[in-house]
Amino acid sequence: MYMALCPDAYAELGVTTNFSFLRGASHPGEMVCEAHNLGLHAIGIADRNTFAGVVRAHMAAKDARHPMCFLVGVRLVTVDGREALC
Repeated sequence: MYMALCPDAYAELGVTTNFSFLRGASHPGEMVCEAHNLGLHAIGIADRNTFAGVVRAHMAAKDARHPMCFLVGVRLVTVDGREALC
């Protein structure tokens, strides 16, 4: 809701966590906390071919002192190398 009222608000949507083997390095909870510290109003976790980081990121977003919109996604990668952020 805040983002609709504030068009210059920014949200990172293509975040990959350490649950994406050899792709991401940070724990989902740490990413949510850092996004909160940076003043972001939303964050979306989109690990490679898995929803593995979503639960921990969601719990961190719920525990934040100020509300943060948490968006669930996945980065689908096919065997021929095509990618889609869903």
